[in-house]
Amino acid sequence: MDEFRVTKDGLLIPRSWMKGLGARVSVERRGEMLIVEPPSRAAARRRLTKAVARIRAAGRYLGALSTGGVQTEVKAARARRARRR
Repeated sequence: MDEFRVTKDGLLIPRSWMKGLGARVSVERRGEMLIVEPPSRAAARRRLTKAVARIRAAGRYLGALSTGGVQTEVKAARARRARRR
C-alpha cells in the first residue's frame, strides 16, 4: 500500500508514511485536516499556541497599533535599512 485510503472502518495510512514518527503518535483532528505527529511535536505545538495567545493578549492590553501606525513603523524600518546599504 503506497497511498492512503478511506474505508468504512476509517483512514488507512501507509506504514512508510509513519516511519520516523516513533513508536507512539498523536492524532488530532482540526477542522478539515488530520494532524499525525509524535507526542513531543504535539506538545511543542501546544506550547507555541499558548505563547501566541499570550503575545496577542499582551498586544490587546498594551494597545495595538493602528494600520497607519504600522505603516509608519514599516517606513521607518525601511529607511533605516536603506541608510545602512
